[in-house]
Amino acid sequence: MASYAADLQQVCGCGWAVTGSNTEELVAKVKKHAKETHGINELPQELVQKFQKAVRPAM
Repeated sequence: MASYAADLQQVCGCGWAVTGSNTEELVAKVKKHAKETHGINELPQELVQKFQKAVRPAM
């Protein structure tokens, strides 16, 4: 099974990294992190685009 990762340092300067079995799982984890850690209820489109570019297959 493939897995994916994203380093949020590239996206918003946050030192948090995320992994998941698919991109939908990554997005859900990022949304939860943004809300719980940063108080962001809805991700701005600019951050969503940066996040999508940061997603890579995990090794």
